[in-house]
Amino acid sequence: MLTFTPPTALAEMPSGLWSGSTTTVADTDSIEARKAKRKADEAAAAEALTQKKEAARLKKEQEDAAKPEKASVMNYSGESTSANEEFNTKLLFIAAAVTLVSPILGIQSARNAISAIKEDDMDLNQRDNTRNF
Repeated sequence: MLTFTPPTALAEMPSGLWSGSTTTVADTDSIEARKAKRKADEAAAAEALTQKKEAARLKKEQEDAAKPEKASVMNYSGESTSANEEFNTKLLFIAAAVTLVSPILGIQSARNAISAIKEDDMDLNQRDNTRNF
């Protein structure tokens, strides 16, 4: 159930909740004056925002200028990537050389070991059962 509060009850409210005045904005200011005031407030707010953005931009530029310039990419030891790439290239060539040379040396040493074991009159094909003929 809704109840209606008479206007006299509003006047009896504490001063913080009700001002006791029944004047409106329309009574004190004209429409043009309110529009002008609102536009002035908006312009002041826009100017303040522009100044704030400019101050933030200048602060960021100063921070960027104060930082030391880094190499393009840094690894854990602080060397630049280009120095690390040179080392990796050298390491790759060494690994490739070892990969190519080690089987050749292994086969050659196995041949020398077999030659050292066999006697001159020994026939290595004597019991060769792998031939199919």
